[in-house]
Amino acid sequence: MADAQNDRPRRPAEVVKLCSEACEKDEPALLNEAISIASTPGSRFSKSDMIQKGLQGCIAWRALRVLTYLLEQQDASADTVYPSTIYSLEKPGARRLLPFLEVLLAHGWDIDTHGPQRTSWPLLWFATSDTELLDWCLQHGASVYIPGDTPSRDRNGAGAIPRTSLLEKAAGDATVATFEKLRAKGARLGQRTLHLAVYRAAHHARKDGSEDKSSYEERMAMVRHLIDVVGLDVNADGGYVGEPSGTPLCALAHLNNGRDTRELIWCLLDRGADPDQKGGVLRAGSEPQPSALEIAQPNGNTLFLDAVTEWRARQKNRST
Repeated sequence: MADAQNDRPRRPAEVVKLCSEACEKDEPALLNEAISIASTPGSRFSKSDMIQKGLQGCIAWRALRVLTYLLEQQDASADTVYPSTIYSLEKPGARRLLPFLEVLLAHGWDIDTHGPQRTSWPLLWFATSDTELLDWCLQHGASVYIPGDTPSRDRNGAGAIPRTSLLEKAAGDATVATFEKLRAKGARLGQRTLHLAVYRAAHHARKDGSEDKSSYEERMAMVRHLIDVVGLDVNADGGYVGEPSGTPLCALAHLNNGRDTRELIWCLLDRGADPDQKGGVLRAGSEPQPSALEIAQPNGNTLFLDAVTEWRARQKNRST
């Protein structure tokens, strides 16, 4: 009876479960069993299917022994591992990342790989808020600029949108020290660096008192640094031809999420931001995009409108 039970064909769900268990326990023998079953005639899964499932599973669980087994004994390719997959598949409580990356690098993985899509991020882009990982990437030769970040445009300036630059990403989630470290390495300032810093600061602004105050202060420090030290134009247009654009204030005018962005709005106004400045044009011959005030009014963004009104009243009182 036991032999009959063991000899019966495994159901597909059982094979998948065996593969998942192998990755969760980091046990190559279990995965080898799943691959052997998949290799038998009549199996729903092919051997290559199971190898790929195993690769995804060991990525999710940071299963180092399973990963090594797949790369060294099953001819799995490190080239199919992309940073976005590493993060999107990660399981809660997964093993630490750096030893996993060391195994990949030892088997020919390109640290600058970013996946099949033009705008996908390399690993360094994911590391801007993780000092340990960022330093590791730089020590292992990660590039701060990937060729193709600025794809070709047509004669009207329209075309594929560039990948978010490394400093644009850092402006939204890194410390000022990390931002400057990357800038010293030659990372380029993107067209939306200040816009993204402002946008992220707005999302960390106070709403009900439960927010992490230190995160908001860190994001405000970045906004001030970009304007006061780096010298970014507080009225720069942040769009590309063919999509909506505008100044950093326009980005705030679009947000009507109930967060208290008054300090952020005043920070920009104090540094010369113009709420009446129009945005760029969507295409040649079209009208400019609306100003921040023209965006806030129909959106019912009373917090933004009140903040501008209060700031102007304060400036008027100072001049009298």
